[in-house]
Amino acid sequence: MDKSIESVPNFSEGRKQAGELGVSVTGSAVVGLIPKEALLAAGQFYSQEQSEARFVAAAAERLSLSQLNGFLPGKEVIEYHLELA
Repeated sequence: MDKSIESVPNFSEGRKQAGELGVSVTGSAVVGLIPKEALLAAGQFYSQEQSEARFVAAAAERLSLSQLNGFLPGKEVIEYHLELA
């Protein structure tokens, strides 16, 4: 998977710009369902481990997906929600 995905730098850039304004990003949320491939790509960007579960956990942690409402992969990842994983 290509580590130069666009969503991760955009989230990081959002945090950076918030810091420049003197505020902090306390979390983020998935609205609707997220494709598993996008979450795995973000997880690979942040983690060197080679496990799907660890990639999902790394993405959720580093993108602060659990800070606001909690992140439930079984309900928020399309393939897990539809039991296609």
